[in-house]
Amino acid sequence: MEVVKKIDGKTLKITLASFEEAIDLQEALSLALREEGLEIKGLDLDQDSIGITSETLSSVLNIVLKAGTNKNLREKLFVCSGRALFDGKKIDKDLFEDIEYRQYFFKIMFFIAEANLNPFFKSLFSKLPTVKEAFIKSLKQKFQQD
Repeated sequence: MEVVKKIDGKTLKITLASFEEAIDLQEALSLALREEGLEIKGLDLDQDSIGITSETLSSVLNIVLKAGTNKNLREKLFVCSGRALFDGKKIDKDLFEDIEYRQYFFKIMFFIAEANLNPFFKSLFSKLPTVKEAFIKSLKQKFQQD
Protein backbone atom coordinates (compact mmCIF):
# COMPACT_ATOMS: atom_id res chain seq x y z
CA MET A 1 0.00 0.00 0.00
CA GLU A 2 1.23 3.49 -0.82
CA VAL A 3 0.31 6.75 0.89
CA VAL A 4 0.95 10.04 -0.91
CA LYS A 5 1.10 13.42 0.84
CA LYS A 6 2.02 16.90 -0.34
CA ILE A 7 4.31 19.09 1.73
CA ASP A 8 4.98 22.58 0.36
CA GLY A 9 4.37 21.34 -3.17
CA LYS A 10 6.78 18.42 -2.78
CA THR A 11 5.53 14.83 -2.93
CA LEU A 12 5.99 12.38 -0.08
CA LYS A 13 5.41 8.77 -1.18
CA ILE A 14 5.23 6.27 1.65
CA THR A 15 5.20 2.56 0.99
CA LEU A 16 4.21 0.90 4.25
CA ALA A 17 6.90 -0.91 6.21
CA SER A 18 6.75 -4.63 6.92
CA PHE A 19 4.63 -5.82 9.83
CA GLU A 20 7.75 -6.38 11.95
CA GLU A 21 9.15 -2.91 11.22
CA ALA A 22 5.80 -1.24 11.89
CA ILE A 23 5.18 -3.10 15.15
CA ASP A 24 8.72 -2.17 16.27
CA LEU A 25 7.81 1.46 15.57
CA GLN A 26 4.60 1.11 17.58
CA GLU A 27 6.54 -0.39 20.49
CA ALA A 28 9.18 2.38 20.38
CA LEU A 29 6.45 5.04 20.33
CA SER A 30 4.62 3.41 23.24
CA LEU A 31 7.82 3.23 25.29
CA ALA A 32 8.71 6.84 24.49
CA LEU A 33 5.24 8.03 25.49
CA ARG A 34 5.38 6.07 28.75
CA GLU A 35 8.81 7.56 29.49
CA GLU A 36 7.22 10.99 29.05
CA GLY A 37 4.44 10.12 31.48
CA LEU A 38 1.50 9.33 29.19
CA GLU A 39 -0.76 6.87 30.89
CA ILE A 40 -4.32 6.04 29.90
CA LYS A 41 -6.39 4.71 32.77
CA GLY A 42 -10.00 3.61 32.89
CA LEU A 43 -10.73 3.93 29.18
CA ASP A 44 -13.98 2.13 28.36
CA LEU A 45 -13.96 1.40 24.64
CA ASP A 46 -17.57 0.26 24.74
CA GLN A 47 -18.79 3.77 25.52
CA ASP A 48 -20.61 5.52 22.70
CA SER A 49 -18.77 8.76 23.24
CA ILE A 50 -15.77 9.87 25.22
CA GLY A 51 -15.16 13.49 26.17
CA ILE A 52 -11.75 15.05 25.80
CA THR A 53 -10.66 18.49 26.92
CA SER A 54 -8.33 20.82 25.05
CA GLU A 55 -5.99 20.58 28.06
CA THR A 56 -5.79 16.80 27.70
CA LEU A 57 -5.24 17.13 23.97
CA SER A 58 -2.50 19.69 24.52
CA SER A 59 -0.79 17.39 27.03
CA VAL A 60 -0.88 14.48 24.61
CA LEU A 61 0.48 16.67 21.79
CA ASN A 62 3.35 17.88 23.99
CA ILE A 63 4.20 14.31 24.94
CA VAL A 64 4.19 13.22 21.30
CA LEU A 65 6.51 16.09 20.35
CA LYS A 66 8.84 15.24 23.25
CA ALA A 67 8.81 11.60 22.18
CA GLY A 68 10.11 12.78 18.80
CA THR A 69 13.44 13.42 20.49
CA ASN A 70 13.74 9.79 21.57
CA LYS A 71 16.72 8.14 19.79
CA ASN A 72 15.19 4.63 19.69
CA LEU A 73 11.97 6.01 18.21
CA ARG A 74 13.93 8.02 15.64
CA GLU A 75 15.85 4.88 14.61
CA LYS A 76 12.60 2.94 14.13
CA LEU A 77 11.18 5.83 12.07
CA PHE A 78 14.22 5.73 9.80
CA VAL A 79 13.75 1.97 9.32
CA CYS A 80 10.13 2.60 8.26
CA SER A 81 11.22 5.50 6.04
CA GLY A 82 13.43 3.15 4.00
CA ARG A 83 10.55 2.55 1.58
CA ALA A 84 9.56 6.20 1.24
CA LEU A 85 10.56 9.02 -1.11
CA PHE A 86 10.39 12.76 -0.60
CA ASP A 87 10.79 15.01 -3.60
CA GLY A 88 12.00 11.90 -5.47
CA LYS A 89 14.77 11.24 -2.95
CA LYS A 90 15.17 8.31 -0.57
CA ILE A 91 14.37 9.28 3.02
CA ASP A 92 17.37 8.48 5.17
CA LYS A 93 19.72 10.38 7.45
CA ASP A 94 21.73 11.57 4.44
CA LEU A 95 18.68 13.41 3.07
CA PHE A 96 18.66 15.63 6.15
CA GLU A 97 22.35 16.46 5.80
CA ASP A 98 21.03 18.87 3.18
CA ILE A 99 19.98 21.86 5.28
CA GLU A 100 17.06 22.61 2.92
CA TYR A 101 15.38 19.30 3.83
CA ARG A 102 15.74 19.63 7.61
CA GLN A 103 12.72 21.91 7.77
CA TYR A 104 10.60 18.94 6.65
CA PHE A 105 12.00 16.40 9.11
CA PHE A 106 9.17 16.41 11.67
CA LYS A 107 6.39 16.59 9.06
CA ILE A 108 7.89 13.71 7.08
CA MET A 109 8.40 11.56 10.16
CA PHE A 110 4.90 12.35 11.44
CA PHE A 111 3.38 11.19 8.14
CA ILE A 112 5.57 8.06 8.07
CA ALA A 113 4.50 7.20 11.61
CA GLU A 114 0.84 7.94 10.85
CA ALA A 115 0.85 5.80 7.70
CA ASN A 116 2.53 2.85 9.38
CA LEU A 117 0.65 2.97 12.68
CA ASN A 118 -2.85 3.77 11.42
CA PRO A 119 -3.59 0.16 10.34
CA PHE A 120 -2.99 -1.04 13.91
CA PHE A 121 -5.32 1.52 15.45
CA LYS A 122 -8.01 1.76 12.78
CA SER A 123 -10.58 -0.27 14.72
CA LEU A 124 -9.69 1.48 17.99
CA PHE A 125 -10.08 4.94 16.46
CA SER A 126 -13.39 3.91 14.91
CA LYS A 127 -14.63 3.76 18.53
CA LEU A 128 -13.14 7.18 19.23
CA PRO A 129 -13.82 9.30 16.14
CA THR A 130 -14.02 12.63 17.92
CA VAL A 131 -10.76 12.01 19.76
CA LYS A 132 -8.98 11.08 16.54
CA GLU A 133 -10.31 14.11 14.68
CA ALA A 134 -9.43 16.51 17.49
CA PHE A 135 -5.97 14.98 17.94
CA ILE A 136 -5.15 15.12 14.22
CA LYS A 137 -6.46 18.70 14.01
CA SER A 138 -4.21 19.72 16.91
CA LEU A 139 -1.19 18.04 15.33
CA LYS A 140 -1.83 19.71 11.99
CA GLN A 141 -2.23 23.11 13.65
CA LYS A 142 1.05 22.61 15.50
CA PHE A 143 2.93 21.60 12.35
CA GLN A 144 1.44 24.49 10.37
CA GLN A 145 2.77 26.90 13.02
CA ASP A 146 6.31 25.53 12.71
